[in-house]
Parts: sequence; structure tokens; C-alpha cells
Amino acid sequence: MPIRPPVEPCVCGTPVPRLALLLALLLALSAALAGPVRAQDAECTTRRPRVEALRIGGNRSVPDAELGAILFTERAGRFRRWFGWNVGPAACLDSLEVRRDTLRIARWYEMRGYPGTTASVRVERKGARTANVAFTVREAPPILVDSLIIDSLPPDVIAVRALRAAILGTPLDDTLLLRQVDSVQLLVRQSGYARARAPEYRRIYVDSAARRAGVRVVFHPGPLVHIGRIDVDLTPQRADAPALDEPEVRELLKVAPGDPYRARTVGQSQQLLYSYDLYRNVAIDTFPLGSARDSLLMRVRLVEGPSRRLRAGGGWGTLDCFRTQTRFVEQNFLGRAHRLQLDARLAKIGVGAPLDVAPGLCAPGVRADDFSQKLNYYVGSSVQLRGVIGEQWHPQLTLFSERRTEFQSYVRETTLGVLAAFERPIIPRVNNTFTYRFDGGRTTSDQAVACATFGLCRFNDRALLLTPSRLHAAGVTLSRSAPALGTPAVNDERWAVESRIGTIHVGAPAKTVNFNRTQLEYALYRPLSRHIIGAARVSAGAVITKRALEPLVPPQERFYAGGQNTVRGYGQNQLGPAVYIVDAITTTATVDTFTVGIAEPDSGYLRLAPAGGTAMALLNLELRTRIGWPANLLHWVVFLDAGRVWNNTGNYSVSGLRLTPGFGVRLLTDLGPFRVDVGYNPYPLEFGPAYLVRAADRTAGTSGRAICVSPGTVEPFNDADINAASGPYACPTTFRPPLRRGIFPRLAFHFSIGEAF
Repeated sequence: MPIRPPVEPCVCGTPVPRLALLLALLLALSAALAGPVRAQDAECTTRRPRVEALRIGGNRSVPDAELGAILFTERAGRFRRWFGWNVGPAACLDSLEVRRDTLRIARWYEMRGYPGTTASVRVERKGARTANVAFTVREAPPILVDSLIIDSLPPDVIAVRALRAAILGTPLDDTLLLRQVDSVQLLVRQSGYARARAPEYRRIYVDSAARRAGVRVVFHPGPLVHIGRIDVDLTPQRADAPALDEPEVRELLKVAPGDPYRARTVGQSQQLLYSYDLYRNVAIDTFPLGSARDSLLMRVRLVEGPSRRLRAGGGWGTLDCFRTQTRFVEQNFLGRAHRLQLDARLAKIGVGAPLDVAPGLCAPGVRADDFSQKLNYYVGSSVQLRGVIGEQWHPQLTLFSERRTEFQSYVRETTLGVLAAFERPIIPRVNNTFTYRFDGGRTTSDQAVACATFGLCRFNDRALLLTPSRLHAAGVTLSRSAPALGTPAVNDERWAVESRIGTIHVGAPAKTVNFNRTQLEYALYRPLSRHIIGAARVSAGAVITKRALEPLVPPQERFYAGGQNTVRGYGQNQLGPAVYIVDAITTTATVDTFTVGIAEPDSGYLRLAPAGGTAMALLNLELRTRIGWPANLLHWVVFLDAGRVWNNTGNYSVSGLRLTPGFGVRLLTDLGPFRVDVGYNPYPLEFGPAYLVRAADRTAGTSGRAICVSPGTVEPFNDADINAASGPYACPTTFRPPLRRGIFPRLAFHFSIGEAF
């Protein structure tokens, strides 16, 4: 149906009593919650008034949040201050503790290296039982560390010059200095000095008049501890055939006899053994080796689990009729823990040939669907090799063949598909991945389905989808991954650089299209205050090919934007080139003796089908609350998204970015934050081609058509004329619906789990 302006709601008839009842319930609830106000007032008296406001001023070196955490005096909660509800602490002023708070501030400053700092307090009455409290800090100059002596620190642990530069000239903050010393001590232990004793930290002198101090740190690393011997204790699933024998296990370990003992390296060895999925338990322990103080015995205990797993299942579905699937996994394929996975799936059992044995048990719609008259299948095998080209590389090869259908839409038949990937971690969270893909097959549909389902309404797009094609693509990706799932990004960054070259052969005789697809993305997360986190992401990409062949770039290689993770002022993938699908024409005209149909923009459209582009630019800015309100589970976001998707035709200018502001809510769950975002789009719709989708008529024997009905079209509207006319026809991009009126039609709502980036 055409999109029309929303109708103003009418509040009349029976809804009025319901609205009045709802308001009465809210008033009753407010009165019930406000009932305990008398008890609250009884708790806070004229001598002990409730603290309405708490301010700290004059502090430049220590933030408000840090000082607020050490104060006894606190501010009354929002619900008490706003509504008078007896919720949360009473926050009554204690005249003795408020004076002690000034001493607490002075003492805290002294610990931070600012002795002589004082604080005063002023209490301002706001009512009979309420008051405002203001602390004023008068900071003294800091005592700076101008002399630092570091003794017995091993030179291979950390650069002494860098450590001195980090401490000299800073305030004499004992807590911070001890924290730095403990960090260095941890590095000492991780560098092989496993028996290092705690370092000594002491002040050499403190000159209060000159505001200078000297510090000395003495480390006691002891001897460098080595791995003296490694024992491997195997408990195999089969006593006569362990998955990996002892020499192979030793090759996987990242340590060897004679190496310095490093806890991090031992932990990496344990993680590597677990990653092979061969063992139920991996334990690595160390023991003293005789009387030697510089040698350790390392014992590796491995308990194998089952190396083979077989899973099978089946069921019945409305669109699949009877279906079944099975998976077999061999964790020790050909030895050395290679992993083999075999998958098989069948669907349309009962109605699809050659297993069309019980069509009566399938849904009527499936029996009438032309695409469901043959069996759907998937067969695939995947092998992941370990240790073939080094322990860091994990090559994986997948071969598959499938027939997949979408109900009353299309059938995709892949004779042979190949996926190859080589992934190697470079440093923690930074991976290098090489990929290759081959896909040989075809998608069968009619023009109407191709247009209505995929948005492939233009002639070149339909030719790409409906004719046999062979795709070869090889790429490389260098990326720094995001933090672990469920860990909010507070002070971090991630990035990815991906480049892929591909060749697709379309039709018969085949037309060859060579292309290069490159995309870059960078995201940054920084704390802006105790309450706010700033997040930013920038991304850009382009597909480079010959200008004449650009329309034949496969849909899966194009760029799309708009939606919950890109530009949130638009619907999913609706930013950029698109096609309007209408459900009726407004008028007809005669062109070259043929009748053409025309849909006027004022009549509206049925839906927008994204066509994608060959160039993309994207920018996202977010301010995220770090502390939830009113509960810690609820966080808020304000964002500004900007982006553009276009067909470059040799032009890579990013002018014309679409900027859409908005806000969102995050409800923290175990699966990640449940996200609700509302984006505002102030822009009119873009110009584009308009198509009328005419479905196939099985009884009349006619196929479906997607007919261009944009103003200025020359494509014949009647089926009788289409065979006599010469095509294909270019559909003019002259259709644009009128500007949307009001606020609500300009809002885009998005619901999902996980942050946008």
C-alpha cells in the first residue's frame, strides 16, 4: 500500500474512562510512595537537616569523584529531593562529621603529595529541614620527587631510564609510587625471576620548605630461574593409541628445558593445548628440582576426552516439511590433532523429489511452491590443520555443495563451493587472515521475485542473479579485535584493514568482471569523565573495477549502510542507491506506439529495495553513560551518525554525507546490552527508479515481470508489446516521493543486542 501521513489519534468514546483510571492509579501510587515523608522528616530535624546539594570547589589536582568517595557527608537521593519519597539514605547532616570531612580532605591530599592543603565547609540553610553543603579546598603546592635511586633491577626487565622519567617530577604520592613499584615487580617475576622477594621502598629525604623529596627503591630479584626438566603425564582415551604422543606434546609447549621460567609462557602453553579440543583437563605445575634454587621441575598432566562426536537431529517445519541434519567431528584426524568436520542436511523430505513419498504431510503452500518440488540439501566437509606450517598458522579448507530455496522466491544451486582460510595471531588481539572463495552455481527466479525479494529490478542486476556464474575471490585481513564479549570498551581501540580481489564470470558466453574490494575501519573508546565514555568509529571502502562493468559487481560485494549498526536515522540498508517498488500506476502514455505505465511520486510507494553501491564512507560518534541511572542496569547514549553510499564511477568525493542524530537506551543483560536506538532523519528521500512488480500467473502460463514505471520510462507496460519491442530498457531515476511531514515519520527505531560498534 502507498505510504500515507499518519492519522491523528482520536481520544473519544470508551478510552476516556480508561485514561482517567490510569491517571487515578498514578496519583494513588504517588501518594502511597509519598506517604513515608513524615517518617523521613522525623529522621532529619532542624538540627540535622537533609542535604539537598553537595559541592566541592577549589580542587584542581584531585577530582570531585575521588574526594566524594572519602566523605561521610552525602547528598540525598533524587527520589527524595524530587518527589519526597522515602527511598534511599536519609542523608541528614551531622555537624561533627562534616567538620571531620575537612580533615579527611586534608589527610587525603597529604597522602597524594600535597601536605599543607586545608579545607573549609559552609552550610547554607534552604528550609526548616534542608540545607546545602559546600566544601572549599585550598591546595598547597605539591612535594615533587627530584631524586630517585633504583638498585638491583635486572636490565632485561624494563628500561631504567623510562622508569625514572615516569617518576621524577611527579608528586610524592606514596600510593601511586607503590603501585608503580608493584607493576615493575610483576614484570620481574614474569621475566624468569620466580623467587624475587618484595622490593624495598623508602623516602630518602623530604624538604618541606623547598617542596622536594628523594626516593629509593631496592629490588631483590634473586637468581634467574630456569626450567630444569619437563615431565609429561598422559592419560589417553585409548591406552594403546594416545591422540598425541609425548614428543608431539613437547613440541606444542612454548617452553623447553633450559628456558627461563615465565608464568605467561606457561599459561600460553596451557591455552594452546586446550585449544586442540583433545583434552578434558590440562594442568601444568612446577616444583623445586632438588636443592637447586635456580631450577624448576615442570609437570604437564593431560587427560584426553573423546576425539569423535556424532550428532543427528530431525523435525518438521511449515516451509521445510520433514528435515534432518547430522554432524560428525574427528578431533584427531590423521594424527597431530587435525580436525575433520562432516555436515549433511536435507529438507523438503516428503514433497521434494526423489524423496517425495508423503506430500500430504506437508503444508499446502509448500506443495504449491514450484521451488519446493525438489529436495534441498547441503553436504560439506571441513578440515582444520594444526602444526603443518607452524604452530601459529591454522589453515582451514571447506568443500561444499548445496541446493537452497526461499519459499516462493528463488532457488540457489551451488555445484561446488570452496572456502580456504589461513589465520595467524601476530600479537594478542591482532590477527592476520588470508582467505580464498570459489562459488560456482546459479540462482533461478523470475523477474518479479528478483525485484521484490532482492531489489534486483534493473536489467543488469537481474542478469547477474539469474544466469550461471563462477566467483573467485582472494583476500587478506589485518585486524585488532574488539574486547571480549560482555566487556564494555572504556579505554580501548580496534581496527581492521581488509582487501579482496575477485573475478566473476557471468552468463553464457561468460562476461568476465575483475574487481578489488577494500575496506578500512577504526574505532576508538576513551573515558571523558567518571560518568561519560566517548566512542568514535570511521570506516571507508570502495570497489574498483572498469566503469562499464560496475553494474555487474555481485550484490554480496557491494556496500550497504543504514540501520542499527551504521547510520541509525535510516532503515536497514536504505542509505544509498535504492529502487522504489510500487503497487499501482497512476497514468499511461504512448511511446513509439507502445503503452507505458507511469507512477506519480505523489501516489507513494510500496517499499524501498536497497541496491548497494561501490563506495562507502561512515562516521559514528557516541557519548555513553558509564554509570547507569536510575539503576546500574540502565545506561543512556547520545549519538551522531554520518554516512554515504554511492556508485563511484571514478568519483571518490565524500560530499553529501547524511547526518542523523539520535539517542538510545542500553539494558545490561548476560547476553550483552539490549539496545534501543531512535535516530532522526531530516532529509527527503532520494531519487530512484520505480518498478511495478507483476507476479507470475501459473494458470495463464505467464512469468513474472518487473516493469519500469518511473516518469519518463519507455518500457512497454503490456505483456503483448514486450516481445515486439527491443530491450533492455534503462529505467530513469526520476521517482522521488514527497517530503515527509511531521516528526514521527522522520524517526527510525532500532532494537538489537550488543553495541553498535
